[in-house]
Amino acid sequence: FMHVRKHPKVKRSLETLAKMGMMPKHIMEYLKTRVKKGLFITGQTGAGKTQLMNAMIDLIDEPGICMQESEELFSSDVNSLLLFLHVVIKKGEGKIKYDLEDESKFGLMTSNKYFIVGEVKGGEAAYFSNACYNGSIGWATGHGESCEDGIDKLCDYIMRYTGYNLSF
Repeated sequence: FMHVRKHPKVKRSLETLAKMGMMPKHIMEYLKTRVKKGLFITGQTGAGKTQLMNAMIDLIDEPGICMQESEELFSSDVNSLLLFLHVVIKKGEGKIKYDLEDESKFGLMTSNKYFIVGEVKGGEAAYFSNACYNGSIGWATGHGESCEDGIDKLCDYIMRYTGYNLSF
């Protein structure tokens, strides 16, 4: 099997996504009201989670940090106040490596209003929840069959990383 994934070079706006049939207009208007609030976009592979997040990023007008594995999220505004970080993979004998967990730790040491994780799927979930708990506006995407399933997975990642459980 071979899987090829192309990342769009041109950003689509919420309006464009609505015209393409991703959402009805009233959902687009609702999403615009969520810019200053937390956002966790859940869906199956290829559902458009990253496309939606990318469209919404251009609505942010305050400082933030955006962490991601690949460079799919970007701002079309040259005056954007977002710092975009991406994973650095260790190659050959090199010792430098930054994964989403490392970037999330770094993100907690910065004074940013927004704490954005391109796709939560590991230890970065604990740092994401910590940032949200401490006052950052948290945005992230994650896989799930439903909204409830996505939140359950987020909690599972946090529990696996921290060792926290509900047993007494």
